[in-house]
Amino acid sequence: MLGDLAHWLTDFLLWLPRELFAFFLSQLAEFLAGLPVPEWLTYIASVIVPPGLIWWLGLLQIGLAVKLCGGAWMLRFLLRRVPIVG
Repeated sequence: MLGDLAHWLTDFLLWLPRELFAFFLSQLAEFLAGLPVPEWLTYIASVIVPPGLIWWLGLLQIGLAVKLCGGAWMLRFLLRRVPIVG
């Protein structure tokens, strides 16, 4: 009897955070779906980037640079959260 209660309590304590997280994500998705799209974003598909600019961006590997800088900024942010290091 006591083992059944402990098993039920363990299952419940493992189930509760999953359900709360799923509920939070579903509410967040509903909130984001209800936000209106800005007018300037509806015309973003009509923006034409010149082929020369795309060539230079590829030549200079801007995509890789953005990834590296973003990763460095994220690592800096996370390291500042560690009490001893930051």
